[in-house]
Amino acid sequence: MDSICKSKQALKDEFLKDILWWKNIRKIFMVTFTDVSDDYSWLKDYVDRTVIYDAE
Repeated sequence: MDSICKSKQALKDEFLKDILWWKNIRKIFMVTFTDVSDDYSWLKDYVDRTVIYDAE
């Protein structure tokens, strides 16, 4: 996910379209580090819940 966040919006849309539409996957678990400063706001239309696990 972190590498996709650094991509252009068109690539992000293509990535999600491939997963959600072409492959017809119903549930996806997206996992990333919580300390990474990437912007995940582009996922807000696709994500219905988040879980944060703090290992400390």
